[in-house]
Amino acid sequence: MIKNTLKKSILASVFILVGLSTAFTADKVSWMEAPSLKDAYAGKIDYIGVAVPHTQWPSNTKILPSASVQAGMKRHFSSFTMENEFKPDSIMGTYYPGAPKNFEDFTDSFGNTIKVPKNQLQFGTVDQCLNIAKANGIKMRGHVLVWHSQTADWFFKEGYKSSGKLVDKTTMTARQEWYIKSVLEHVKAWEDKNNGGKRIIYCWDVVNEAANDGGTKLRDGGSNWYSIYKSDEFIVNAFCFANKYAPKDVLLAYNDYNECMSNKRAMILKIIDSVKAHEKDSKLPTRIDVLGMQSHVKQGNPSIAEYEKTIKMYIAKGLDVHITEIEIASMSKADAENPEKLKESYKETFEMFLRNAKKKYKKGISSVTFWGLHDGVTWLNVPSNGQLRWLNNVHQYPLIFDENLNTKPAFYGVLEAANEAE
Repeated sequence: MIKNTLKKSILASVFILVGLSTAFTADKVSWMEAPSLKDAYAGKIDYIGVAVPHTQWPSNTKILPSASVQAGMKRHFSSFTMENEFKPDSIMGTYYPGAPKNFEDFTDSFGNTIKVPKNQLQFGTVDQCLNIAKANGIKMRGHVLVWHSQTADWFFKEGYKSSGKLVDKTTMTARQEWYIKSVLEHVKAWEDKNNGGKRIIYCWDVVNEAANDGGTKLRDGGSNWYSIYKSDEFIVNAFCFANKYAPKDVLLAYNDYNECMSNKRAMILKIIDSVKAHEKDSKLPTRIDVLGMQSHVKQGNPSIAEYEKTIKMYIAKGLDVHITEIEIASMSKADAENPEKLKESYKETFEMFLRNAKKKYKKGISSVTFWGLHDGVTWLNVPSNGQLRWLNNVHQYPLIFDENLNTKPAFYGVLEAANEAE
């Protein structure tokens, strides 16, 4: 499974509510009439979630604010992830107001004082999402604090100008702390004021996609983070700062894709080791609770055996596992248009998740999130993402609801896995 870094761009929701033609003719059941997924998994997996945009681009259609979308989400999901609105470029105001013009002093944990943008960070949409979560009694995964993609280029440059040179490590570390502190303290303050101090965001993806696909090394191409540090120091720092500013009952995750590939898996395990090696530091200890497996998988690839082996390897590091962005793609037109085959894939996948679910005294899978509300919005079919070239240019129907938010056989595969579990 290979992923374009624009996968989670604002174009990921471009097809929403368009009504693509479907290859399936089976009887449909509205998601509002189907049995509740979250109820089926209650007591088995803590959170069953879905990724959703706040607003469809470029039509500016409101998706998360839609009462009908919220009703379906409330019925089936106990968690949701914003596709884009919690990413750095959205909060940093990359598109509006653009590069910062006003500054103030910030002193980091090491005593270094730098200039940081004043009144730059944009939390209006963040607050709307938190309010919708509260109103519907649904938790959220925060995605994401540190990522090489969808982060303002000026954040890494001298004078906060995209034309500037990359700053030095000391300056970048202070900027990183300022950003993480600002986001985590804003969310906590909102929860304290509006939700009685109870957490809506139960987990943050602290660092996203820092491992290289091509071998046991860090992502070194297209990453300003790596260009400045040339090491995993920025990853360790991120978990130091997240641990310092996040409430202790909020989980901290490292999140990545292609996480079952042997070479990349080895690099992810090294990242976990690096972060955990600083858990006892006296000044700024790290904390990592979760390994996020995006799980953009294909039918039969990885095999269930390899998938399960990988999950167990991450659990063995003392971490819970979150399946953060799952859909199941097909490599042939015949498979893509065979709803029963997709059902079988989902059922055996969720049976495996349940075998490895978190228990009271045992680490395991505690959250599973589908990446997309329905087939009509799957990022795999968005032309600008170019993902279909990795899938033999086969149009995909990889989710459990069709484009009209009716159930597919795959939905019942997921449901049967839960109902048949001991």
